[in-house]
Amino acid sequence: MNDATAHSGRGFRWGGDRLRLAIIAIVALFIGLYWVNLFHEMRTAEDEAVEEARRRVVFITQAAAEAVETTLNRFQVTLTTASIAATQGADALRLYGDAVSAGSDELVFQLFRIDAGGALAYSSLGPAPRNYLGDRWYFQQLAAEPGLPLVVSPPVQGRLTGKLSLQVAKAVVVRGRFAGVVAIAVNPQAWTRQLARFELGSTDVLSLFSADGVYLLRTRESEKHMGQHVAEDRPFLVPGAPESGWYRDSGTHDGIERIFAWKRLSTGQVMAGGVGLDGALAPVRELNHQTSLWAGIATAALALALLVIAVLGRHSDRVARAAAQQQEAQRVTLSAMAEGLAMVAPSGEVLFHNDSFARLIPYDKTRLCRIGGFQAWDVVDETGAPLPLEQFPSVIAARTGRTLDNVSLGLRGSNGSLRWYNVNARPLFGRGGNVQGSILTVGEVTSQRQAERALKASEERYRALVDSLMEGIVVQNRDGIILSCNPAAERIFGAEAGTLAGRSPFDPRWQLIHPDGSLLTHEECPAHVSLRTGERCEGVVMGLRHRNGDVTWIEANAAPLGSGEDGLPLSAVSSFLDITHRKEFEDELSRSNAELEQFAYAVSHDLREPLRMVASYIQLLERRLGGAATDDIREFVSFAVDGAKRMDRMLVALLEYSRVGRRGLPMEWVDSRKVLDEALLFLSPVVQQTKAEVRIEGEWPWLLASPDEIERLFQNLLGNALKYHADGVAPVVAARAARDGSGWRFTFADNGIGIAADQTDRLFKVFQRLHRGDRYEGAGVGLALCRRIVQRHEGRIWVESDGPGQGSHFIFTLPAAQAQAPEPGPEAEPGPEAEPAETS
Repeated sequence: MNDATAHSGRGFRWGGDRLRLAIIAIVALFIGLYWVNLFHEMRTAEDEAVEEARRRVVFITQAAAEAVETTLNRFQVTLTTASIAATQGADALRLYGDAVSAGSDELVFQLFRIDAGGALAYSSLGPAPRNYLGDRWYFQQLAAEPGLPLVVSPPVQGRLTGKLSLQVAKAVVVRGRFAGVVAIAVNPQAWTRQLARFELGSTDVLSLFSADGVYLLRTRESEKHMGQHVAEDRPFLVPGAPESGWYRDSGTHDGIERIFAWKRLSTGQVMAGGVGLDGALAPVRELNHQTSLWAGIATAALALALLVIAVLGRHSDRVARAAAQQQEAQRVTLSAMAEGLAMVAPSGEVLFHNDSFARLIPYDKTRLCRIGGFQAWDVVDETGAPLPLEQFPSVIAARTGRTLDNVSLGLRGSNGSLRWYNVNARPLFGRGGNVQGSILTVGEVTSQRQAERALKASEERYRALVDSLMEGIVVQNRDGIILSCNPAAERIFGAEAGTLAGRSPFDPRWQLIHPDGSLLTHEECPAHVSLRTGERCEGVVMGLRHRNGDVTWIEANAAPLGSGEDGLPLSAVSSFLDITHRKEFEDELSRSNAELEQFAYAVSHDLREPLRMVASYIQLLERRLGGAATDDIREFVSFAVDGAKRMDRMLVALLEYSRVGRRGLPMEWVDSRKVLDEALLFLSPVVQQTKAEVRIEGEWPWLLASPDEIERLFQNLLGNALKYHADGVAPVVAARAARDGSGWRFTFADNGIGIAADQTDRLFKVFQRLHRGDRYEGAGVGLALCRRIVQRHEGRIWVESDGPGQGSHFIFTLPAAQAQAPEPGPEAEPGPEAEPAETS
């Protein structure tokens, strides 16, 4: 029994062991399978979290790239319009700059222009110094390749504002030639803040790189990274890299492991986004840790397996909630964008839109999101024609996979107002590469279009004004070819309407001549002078001889336009007035004046002989009477002789007056200081007699003048200053020469008896005297002679005085053509440079 009992017990134990072993084996197998499955699910959860992070960073990067590209497109539209305005002139650019400033957002510091020489020519901030910006990278890039649509430079320190800014620039091209740069200074901090709205985690980062890998923007530690190069082994820098992609790597600077995605913009820049894996995996890893803990407890008690299953169920819920929270955060981020963004189905249904889209489009959210939301919209194209749904950029992109950029569309609201938008549409591809819809971005450009219309209207008004002028206007290039003209120019040249453009003023159909009839050379043409020197050329009188021999006399002015890389003008504008009738009148007047001068010379010369005879016979009569002459007779004889002598002096003065310009020495370059010294030498007896003090001041130029006439001019002015002084007062005379604009100003000041204000008009007339001959002798011709000499040298003379007893200032000016700095003229030998001197 004991054996049986023992056997039975052993059997029972063996059976129990087998059962327990079986149970243990089953439980162990179950637990092993459970742990294997658990580890697999943990790994799968991490992989799914990584995949979710990858999708999220791809989506964020694509959305950020769309936002940046929309902003760059907006900048490109602004710069394109600004470059057109720049070709119309400073006023047109200033008008557009004011319009841009009025509608600008926080991204834009200023709109400015750099001329082809690299100098700052305009800033929307207001008048600015002509800083040299030709060393800027973007200027040199556009100068080498003017055809680039847009250039974005790394951040630079502004020389005008002192602020760090990105320079978005475009070349100004005039007739195929580089004519400078228009650029927008963009606030990198503001742009970075806009990009930061796309980030969700504390370790997420968004960066904008140039095509060669230079940081332009970065949402983390932007000041430290902007302008630096990213590591050269980044996939998007590898030659032949695709337009978009992703990779997993550790940050170069902070060492944080991230999943990165990139998207290359159409303008060449690269938008890259990174999501920190620690942050993305933290919820999953925490959940896996808890699951492992519960699984450990499950190995001790199978009953806890149900609890593990429940925990896994909770894990799935948490993952779903986390995904939903991430999607909501992404929706909120997209809604914070300044540009309108929407996701559109191929049918035209609006699947999603941000708040900015609803704000820009004049319809409520309900109408936006209803099925076929675009159907009832009153959309027009650039020409104002209605646009059907099938031709909407978003529908075309969603159905064909095409990308449409910078499409201008108008949208008419319920109140009839028309608002204009710049629209961009990108296809949205699924995992299999099939087009699932499109991403639509819109920005309102109504104010820009209004500015463009105002600019066009201004151009039309300017053209109408030029066409209505009686004065001829032509624009010529460097070769002298007429680029444009107004009807008055065609009339003056005798050309048919629309046939003058494309010709040269030296066309065989006509000849340009000097007033003396000699041919005008190409180098002497006013427009060519302005093109060669870069300066204005004014008041040039020339003749236009037609084929039939008729001559049209014109007075021409020319001014340079623009400047090329060599610093010389690209073109010149000329205006000319038909002065044929005036020229004929002036020629007739000159002939009349010449005849009058000859008559005055002949009369004064022929009258002197009988006058001398009268004076001689009167004196002979006085001697013949001898002692028989009474006192009255002697007095009468004295009066007669004195009157004859005074009349002779007047005739001599009249002879000198008539000889000016007729009997004087020919024009030549003379040193005015030497001529002044000779005049003073002639008057030295008077200076010593009156104990006068004569001071010579200033810089005395060389003059193209008749030497004897200029010496007589100086003698008369100095002689008057020495003659008309108060009794008992020694004369003090100051002779000064100084530059006066482009000409020269000569002043002879004295401390004499002065002149009453109502008498100054009489001074320069022939035989006009303000004082009796017994006090101040003279014939009354000296100042008239001075005026005639100055006028012959194309100058002007006048007198200034504060009144009797206050002295006088006799002033005359000569133009630049008649005077130049104290250096030898073209036909003169170098003379000694004039020094300030004092003579007494």
